Amino acid sequence: MADTLSLFATAASPVLQAGLIAAAGASMAWQGALDSKGCSVVAALCFYVFTPALTFSTLAAAISFNSIRHLWPLLVNMTVSSVSGLAIGYFTATILRTPVEYRNLVIVAIAFGNVGNLPLVFVGALCGDTRAVFQQALGKECTPLGIAYTAFDICVATLFQFTLALYLLKPPNNSNISNNGIDGDDGFQSDADYRVIVEHQEENELEEEQLQINTRGSTGRLHKDPTLSDLLNAEKNNIEFDATRQGARSSNGRRAGGGGSGGHLEIEPASIEERPPFLLFFQEKLKEWFAAVDWKAAFPIPTQAAFGGVFVGCIPFLKHLFYGSANPPLRPVADALELLGQGLIPGAIPLLGAVLYRGPGKSQLPARVTVGVVLVRLVLQPVLLTCMVVLALKFKLFVAPDPMFLLTLLLANATPTAINMQTLTVLYKFGAEEMSQMLFFEYIASLFTLPGFVWLFLKIIDRYVVVEQPYGVGGGEGGDAGVLPGA
Repeated sequence: MADTLSLFATAASPVLQAGLIAAAGASMAWQGALDSKGCSVVAALCFYVFTPALTFSTLAAAISFNSIRHLWPLLVNMTVSSVSGLAIGYFTATILRTPVEYRNLVIVAIAFGNVGNLPLVFVGALCGDTRAVFQQALGKECTPLGIAYTAFDICVATLFQFTLALYLLKPPNNSNISNNGIDGDDGFQSDADYRVIVEHQEENELEEEQLQINTRGSTGRLHKDPTLSDLLNAEKNNIEFDATRQGARSSNGRRAGGGGSGGHLEIEPASIEERPPFLLFFQEKLKEWFAAVDWKAAFPIPTQAAFGGVFVGCIPFLKHLFYGSANPPLRPVADALELLGQGLIPGAIPLLGAVLYRGPGKSQLPARVTVGVVLVRLVLQPVLLTCMVVLALKFKLFVAPDPMFLLTLLLANATPTAINMQTLTVLYKFGAEEMSQMLFFEYIASLFTLPGFVWLFLKIIDRYVVVEQPYGVGGGEGGDAGVLPGA
């Protein structure tokens, strides 16, 4: 009984710490220090400064080329969590009869969890608890390991959040976005695809009509006699031909004018079928998709920092510039990034408290939908994914190299919705109040669900992870050092 109470106290400690830090933010909001303008400034600092600095410095110091192979379970877990979350979210939105315009909000709220701010709080709290297995097994490397694993999760999760979520959260029937060509690639708007097909059919009909006007003979070949005045008139009448066909015909016209009889131009059937309609349609859709994607939003600064950290960590020469054994030339830069990264928790968690202080706001989302999202995201999905991880451990599909690795993997499935989802709804100016309502009740409920799940996770870790003596910073040949296993 005493061991159970001690374990539950360990599990509840990070949640209590997060609650106290968030309460400080709520107090600042109550006093007016963290108003809407102040929250915007703090959010910008967290997004553009603290998160990239922490992500880069942690990954660059901890990861090496040899240690990458140990991280594949985190990648698989995040992928399965996101894909299954999308499926569960779709069925939840359908069963709860969610209004059509808000179904995608429900789907992304269930699919994408907070794998950054909250896990980092848990890492700091559990690594500082001498009763926890993490301090006993990892020693001084507990915190760097936990931050490195969390940073890798952030890297993978951001790719999903700023691609799939960005795609799903585009507002329906928005004339401004539609005029910019973004709606054309929305899989949920089949009428947009239909319009594109109709436009191509009309262009093909104009093209065929022009060919029929200039066609002579009834054999398998089409004989076309364009004159210079015909081509000029066609240009004046804005009769548009496909760029590739027009270039081919111009080339054939020059050859015919130089060596043909009377300037006659022969067009073989193969040249007409050089670009089939479906290929033109695919090419047009591909152009629309590339034009529609906001590449700056798809690869935000935190994601760029994560890729940069992995890149530097995997190349020994670059890693030596930042983290060499004796006075590396870029050590001041590495120290500055580390100091900036330490500002993430003191900035992000009070900001969350200030947002929660303002309440859920005015939302048009039915109460049944909000309750359903809270139960599915914080209870049903963690139970299902935890069972999946336990089965994988039981059948030895993967082996957790240390307790913090398994905690990071399990915790990513039990957190409430990522705050980035709220950011995207504000970006698109659609569904911000509805998303705020779901996040408000999720984060309040997580104060009660997370301690229970962390207690369960600690039980799983005790059973499936072999706790060995603490190890220090690993060193590979050539100074390819890192704190991750295999580094």
